[in-house]
Amino acid sequence: MAWFLGNYHGHYRVRHGGGYDGMTSTVQMLPDKKLGVVVLTNGIKAPTNAIAYYLFDRFLNRDKKDSSKEMLASYDNGVNEDTRIADRKAKQVQGTIPRFSAVQITGIYHPPIYGNLEIKEEKGTLKLLWEHTPLLNST
Repeated sequence: MAWFLGNYHGHYRVRHGGGYDGMTSTVQMLPDKKLGVVVLTNGIKAPTNAIAYYLFDRFLNRDKKDSSKEMLASYDNGVNEDTRIADRKAKQVQGTIPRFSAVQITGIYHPPIYGNLEIKEEKGTLKLLWEHTPLLNST
């Protein structure tokens, strides 16, 4: 959608990143050094920026800093402070009846971009299981 322009330790940096349903990526460039890094991952906690910074530091002969620890802590803090799911659950209207029975929707689905998704019932609760990204599993 747009490039973010900035500075990486005195070098002009151009970058863009993104994520969608268990896939995260970053494209970062230092044009004055004719250096570009692309990191593509399957995982919602992947340290894409930390990988790019590590490679930049190696190329620039800078001391290598472990940015992944800081970024993981920041991610975990964000997750712990995120109230969106709790907010939606609080607004749930109690006593409603589902439109579909569990039997009608249980099974294995295969969207090519995700791999197999399984909806199954366990002890009266429906579960959504992601074959390749179990951190997205939900009930």
